[in-house]
Amino acid sequence: MAATIEEFVEARLAEDETIARAATAGKWEWSDGNTLGVLSDWRSCEHYCLFSADSKDSRGLPHMPHQHEHRFNDEIVLDAAGYDDPVVDVSDANAVHIARQDPDRALRELPLKRLVLAAHNRCLVDTYRAGGWVTIAVCEACSDWNREDGEYVPWPCEHIKAMAAIWSVHPDYQQGWKL
Repeated sequence: MAATIEEFVEARLAEDETIARAATAGKWEWSDGNTLGVLSDWRSCEHYCLFSADSKDSRGLPHMPHQHEHRFNDEIVLDAAGYDDPVVDVSDANAVHIARQDPDRALRELPLKRLVLAAHNRCLVDTYRAGGWVTIAVCEACSDWNREDGEYVPWPCEHIKAMAAIWSVHPDYQQGWKL
């Protein structure tokens, strides 16, 4: 269990990275309504093929060898087609969302999240409050260091709380981190 919000977020980012690297790499796309995968580049076809003009897997002139191209699933993420396979019923909106959240996207998001966490680091400040000096934890990025009255933003700031909320269903998430 993570003791601090920083440790919690760092641990979740590391988990997300491990999971994304273990998953099928590449841009995920639905190829025929039943198969989610990483589609190949366009390849010329020498056969007489029948396909609809609005196909996302075929383009060019149907029935004309060497005048049309196809894309195939180089890597299959999810396949539910055939006599013995279960039916996967995914609404159009869910299908788009699933394909959009591919591992490559998750890996591209990690540097930004790590930069935000690093920029909004915890800083201890001695300040005069209620008749005496106290040490308080503040966010270095959000606090106004140019004011004499010390307009400090308490740690954790809203940016870090919002990032931690991404994993609010995780068992180590603490309710005190809510916005």
